[in-house]
Amino acid sequence: MPKPYLIIITGKAGSGKTTLAKNISNDFYMPLISRDQIKEGYVHTLGRKHSELPKEANKTATDIFFDTLKLLLINNVSVIAEAAFQHGVWASKLEQFKDNARIYFLICKLEDKVAFDRYVKRGLDNTFREYFHGDKSVEIIKKGNKAETDIYEEPRLDVPIYYINTLNEYNPSIQELKKSILNLTNYKFSRHSRTTASTCIVCGNISTGWIFFNPYAFLQSNFKSRANVAGSHDI
Repeated sequence: MPKPYLIIITGKAGSGKTTLAKNISNDFYMPLISRDQIKEGYVHTLGRKHSELPKEANKTATDIFFDTLKLLLINNVSVIAEAAFQHGVWASKLEQFKDNARIYFLICKLEDKVAFDRYVKRGLDNTFREYFHGDKSVEIIKKGNKAETDIYEEPRLDVPIYYINTLNEYNPSIQELKKSILNLTNYKFSRHSRTTASTCIVCGNISTGWIFFNPYAFLQSNFKSRANVAGSHDI
């Protein structure tokens, strides 16, 4: 039997990973497991806001998240997983899936300031975020102080990685991602029409239409760039 898909959508805070994950889940017809939503369900059960939770609450939510993924994968259920995967923290937890799943990373990319501004605006506009997650930078800004962008360490596993810019419309489209990942060349079913974009991992510039695989395995472009990016991107 073919291995199930484990499509992991991640990125720094404010990069648009939750929205992308929901769109991918709908268009790929796969269940979505969100680490933040598991945390929110846990908070609901305890009936206490983030600042009053037990010290091990975040670890508990993370353990439940990975246990859920494992249960689905060993039962041959393909799944979309969404979380802020920090390489140094979570790489060892992901290694367990490499032998029994086809793993793909979709990493949302934005300029640090844009992502941070989105993150802060989300926290200020939605007061429930503080109750469930206690975003530290938002708390600092509410007190009139200056907060800095949190450090995000991208995952570096030896699996295919797509870098996706989420500034405006997604490009390449979700249909193109579906074709590339799932090889669904004859299917055009879609629940959404939103599209996706990517960042060149050679020079770091954002360009439309490029998909790159993890350099630790191999580097391959699937789509031609339509942006005027300085320097050669021929591979």
